[in-house]
Amino acid sequence: GACAHGDGRSKHLGLARIYKIQKNFRQAGEELAKLLEQDPENAGIHFELATTASEQHDYRTAFRHYRRARELDSANVQYALAQGELHYQLGEQGLAEECYQEVLLRDYKNLTALSRMGEIKGREGNSKEAASFYQRASEVAPDRTDLFQALGENYLAVGEKDLAQGAFERVVVLTPGQRSALIRLGEIALEKQQFDSAADYFVDAVDPESTSIEEHLKLGSCFNRMNRLTEAEACYRRALALEPENARIHFSLGLILKKQGTLDDAIAILKSAAELDPANGDIHFELGKVYINKGRLTSAIEELRV
Repeated sequence: GACAHGDGRSKHLGLARIYKIQKNFRQAGEELAKLLEQDPENAGIHFELATTASEQHDYRTAFRHYRRARELDSANVQYALAQGELHYQLGEQGLAEECYQEVLLRDYKNLTALSRMGEIKGREGNSKEAASFYQRASEVAPDRTDLFQALGENYLAVGEKDLAQGAFERVVVLTPGQRSALIRLGEIALEKQQFDSAADYFVDAVDPESTSIEEHLKLGSCFNRMNRLTEAEACYRRALALEPENARIHFSLGLILKKQGTLDDAIAILKSAAELDPANGDIHFELGKVYINKGRLTSAIEELRV
């Protein structure tokens, strides 16, 4: 805060703070301006004027006072941090980054600056640097779920699946049942062909009433690879109910029905898939094979010729 001495200065400062509490920023600014006339080299007063101007959306004035506060007291990282936050809110990420970097030179564990730098680098597509900042931030605040989630996403973006898995596991420890982390863990396990683990993660994550087709399909794929065909069928049917004109879902369900030996049902579903996507040779090929199993060779020839 501002260092004001004497009754006059104390009065102006007290009034300014009351006006700010009342959100009467115009009058707060007037009282602070009177203070500044008496003590123009006071960094704290410049800072108070900057925040007051910012509240009035007078950003030019706000930045002028932030810069002056930083010139007068360069050791106070709060001034650079507040200016960075205003640049960030206004979408001026390059200018915000300069402020956050200055903060980190003086306070390398500053959580706000670290997490903001992670966000900025992530938006720039520089996931490697983003992960580095989020890693540092998560060490400062090891109980922040959002930091570990962001860390995991950026590790995934650069192909560091094991590190991503560790970050998402930390999310689930901090917030049991956190769906986005469980889904990511399921996807990682699926890629590693750890189907039991993948299914466990997806079962925990996917609500049967979920409207996400991809979630049902991924869970269905896990059950299929584990040969838990009844559960796989249920997943694909839930997906189909959400999007009945989707040829890919018809095709996946048809293959499950074929594996279960319910060939008439498989034919009906695969025929629907072929009608929805007549140029898809894989659908006709699988439908032809089912016709062969049923002994309907003429129909099989027609499909295999497509």
